[in-house]
Amino acid sequence: MAASPKPTSPSRAPPAGTDPEKYFNETLRASPHGSAELTVSFQSFQFYWKLPTPQQLRQYDMSLVDAIQRDDVGPLAAAVAAGKSLDACNRYGESLVHAACRAGSPNALAYVLQHGGRLRACDSNGRLPLHQCCMASPPSFAIALRILTAEPRQAHARDALGSTPFQAVPSSERDAWCRFVRARRA
Repeated sequence: MAASPKPTSPSRAPPAGTDPEKYFNETLRASPHGSAELTVSFQSFQFYWKLPTPQQLRQYDMSLVDAIQRDDVGPLAAAVAAGKSLDACNRYGESLVHAACRAGSPNALAYVLQHGGRLRACDSNGRLPLHQCCMASPPSFAIALRILTAEPRQAHARDALGSTPFQAVPSSERDAWCRFVRARRA
C-alpha cells in the first residue's frame, strides 16, 4: 500500500493532481479568517431547494438556454422586454443560472442575475450553481469568484450523492482549480 501524501501547505503551490476540495479546505484553515466552523458541510436541499412554481416552469425556454450556452445576452434581453422572468427553471429545478454556470457564460449569468435569477437555488439532484461551475470544462473562474463572493457556503454544500462542488471538478481541471484557490487565498 502506498503511503498517503502529506497535506499540501497552502503557502506554496500544490503538487499536480491535488484534490481541489482538500486544498480549498486547507487554505481556509490556514487563513487568518479560517476555522473549523467554516468547513462544516451541509445538504444543499436543506437550505436551497424549492419546488418550481408553475410560472417558473412556463417561463423556462430552451431558446434561452441556447442563448446562455453562447453567452449571448441579446435573446435574454428580448425575453425580458417581452415580459419573461429569468428566474425560470425546468421541472428538475435546473435554472437559467445553473445553465450559465455549466456553460461558463459570465455575461449571460450577470444578465440573468440582474433580471430575477438566483444563486440560492439547487436542482432536484441538490446541485447548486457552484456544482455546475466546478463541473464545467474549461472552467470559468470569473463565475466561480462571483458565486464564492456572494454565496461562500456553496463551497461546502453537498448534493444528493454527498458530493461538494470541488469534488465535481473533472480530473483534467484539478490543477487549474488549485491555482485559482491559491491565487485568492487570504
